[in-house]
Amino acid sequence: MMVEVPGAQINAEVNGRGVTLVFLHAGVADLRMWNAQVATLFEAGYRTIAFDRRGFGETLYEPDEPFSNVADLKFVLDELSVDKAVLVGCSQGGRVALDFALAHPSRVSGLALMATAVSGAPEVDEDPKYQALAEEYARVEQGGDLERLNQIEARVWLDGPAAAEGRVSGDTRTLFLDMNGKSLAHAPRTAERQPAPAWGRMAEVSQQCLLLSGALDWPEFAARNEAMAELMPEAETQTLDNTAHMAPMDAPDSFNKALKAFLVDVGV
Repeated sequence: MMVEVPGAQINAEVNGRGVTLVFLHAGVADLRMWNAQVATLFEAGYRTIAFDRRGFGETLYEPDEPFSNVADLKFVLDELSVDKAVLVGCSQGGRVALDFALAHPSRVSGLALMATAVSGAPEVDEDPKYQALAEEYARVEQGGDLERLNQIEARVWLDGPAAAEGRVSGDTRTLFLDMNGKSLAHAPRTAERQPAPAWGRMAEVSQQCLLLSGALDWPEFAARNEAMAELMPEAETQTLDNTAHMAPMDAPDSFNKALKAFLVDVGV
């Protein structure tokens, strides 16, 4: 279905009834990264909502239209008559979830965040053993070859810097390359309105929060999670073995197990 918002038609998939879970995708993906979670949680009796943000998947948008990802999420919830939901986010999707929880705390009953980004988070020192890969990634980003960029982003975010290139193969890799390829080909969004940095307000996030990281991901994500857990009143951290940034895709069983246990803890 398409949800009409100012300057865009947001592509959304809605399934089931009951307690609502909203899935917010990474910046190298679209709503399809959550296929395994949607299927599992729908079967478990939840209502699932996943949607493509502007610049991703099948969402249609005016590139120069001022917008806010937080406002878009509120539009989607309002249009679908959702008063309160658990937000499940990965990477940049986690950033949107945190920003939304700070702006609209009464609308959020819990947060499950995988390798989350956080607006305003302090920089961390890069691990020297990943310096060569980080430098290659930066060169490709600057070079403008979108096909090569898609490939190295699969190497960096799907395989993980602590794993060999090609660790994840088959349909999962094909899906990643298709999702990220579409996002790279979309017109840039030139008028995004950024919320105030969230990092200095972590103590205000009062909902229960599960902070997940992958053992094969960049080490700074696990380190950031630990720092966040010290600041947030109701946060716990967990590291998933044998997976990296995109654990919902390449380690769905492990991710789903952790998510289900968290939902039990939250009481939904």
